[in-house]
Formats: sequence, structure tokens, C-alpha cells
Amino acid sequence: MASSDKYTLETAPAERWLEEWRGLGNIGFVEGTLDELLSSSHPDARLCQEALAAAEVVAAAYGNPSDGLEAEFIKKTERFDEDDVEELVSKANSAIDIILVDSDLRDRWLNRPDTEEWVAAMRDLKTRLK
Repeated sequence: MASSDKYTLETAPAERWLEEWRGLGNIGFVEGTLDELLSSSHPDARLCQEALAAAEVVAAAYGNPSDGLEAEFIKKTERFDEDDVEELVSKANSAIDIILVDSDLRDRWLNRPDTEEWVAAMRDLKTRLK
């Protein structure tokens, strides 16, 4: 499993998304997931988890993968076009901003004893997308 599990309370949606992307391996699936979140008002936790998994794929394509991301996923990103990756970096950063400010996933993390760890993981992902 990729390190996206550190962003979730329940990892199943992110894991399912990564498995589906493993089969497809295309950039359009990543972009579609990010676009879905960006067009949503107060996205639900499932969509947030999927978008965070997509952002991890973008970070890998950008050359800054998570330590926990499987080599197979990183290899699949090597065929992404650089210009497309640049656009996805912007979308991934915007998606993370939405998740941190106005999302069901954020609501679920509020008032938990490990909230700061979650926020730190989100900041780490944003740093890898710069």
C-alpha cells in the first residue's frame, strides 16, 4: 500500500483507487479524480481519499514520491508527459487545499488526538508537489 493511508481514517477507498489506477496506469484517470474533487462542494471522505491517492501519483510523476509508494506505481508515472504533470501538480495542490479547508475528511479529523499528524502528512504531500 502507498503511504496514502496516513491521510485517511479508513484506507479502503484510497487502496481501491490505487488498484484501479494500477490496472489503467493512465494520466486521465488521475486527472479525472482530481477534477471531480475540484468541482465538488464539500467533498465526501471517499472522494478526498481517492484524490489524495491521485496526488501521491502526481508527486511520484513529479519526481518526489512518498517513501511508501510501491516502485510499480512510480514506474507507471515515468511515461507521463512533463507538461501534463505540471498541470496536475497545480490541480493536486488545489485539491489538498480544499480537503484541508472544507471537506468531510477534514471534518472527520477535527478534534482527534492525531489531527496534527494528519495535517503534517498533508503538508508533506504539498511540499513534494512544489
